[in-house]
Amino acid sequence: MPFQLLYIEDDSIDVIALNRVLRHFEKVDLTVCGNVADLYKFNLSEFDYILSDSNLPDGSLNDLKAILPLSKTQFISGSEIVGENVWIKPIEIDQIQSIFNKSTIVNMKYINDLADGDNEYVQEMIATALSVLPQRWVEISSNKNDLVLLRKAAHKAKSSYRVCGIQNQWLAELESLDESSFQSEQKDLLLAQIEKQIHQAIEELNKLKI
Repeated sequence: MPFQLLYIEDDSIDVIALNRVLRHFEKVDLTVCGNVADLYKFNLSEFDYILSDSNLPDGSLNDLKAILPLSKTQFISGSEIVGENVWIKPIEIDQIQSIFNKSTIVNMKYINDLADGDNEYVQEMIATALSVLPQRWVEISSNKNDLVLLRKAAHKAKSSYRVCGIQNQWLAELESLDESSFQSEQKDLLLAQIEKQIHQAIEELNKLKI
């Protein structure tokens, strides 16, 4: 699935410049927001990363910090800001690349530790994960209308996640749904996040194949 990038910027020249940089990267969907007021129209959890100007007409850096998820936000400025880790405009290719380096889903530490230098084992585990993860998603999605079976499928998928070093907070939430939350949009939001997470994990694992 495409990488979802939100760019909060009111200067059209900077937006054009970023679009030019993004030509060097595949599968990036860019959404542009020009002011703080419009941020409330978005579900920020749906974006993989956020780039934000540090000073907008209707909001300061502190205003933005109070709204944005800081763990996946990089602020940008036309000049240095004392005490702040900001990127200086214009945004460069290597800076965008650093975002993708941070945004991996799969953590190979567990597999690499077990392999102890045996690359054949690593490749075998990657091949197995590429086979198992789509199956786990089919089991989850096909049982989305049955709370008991859905919770069982989520529980089963957690072990596959752990081996691949994938964060399983959404699976855990899915497994803990009660009848009330099962009937709400919370279930659909969790399913969308899990589907996206599994698809991205598969893309990353394919890149690790030899």
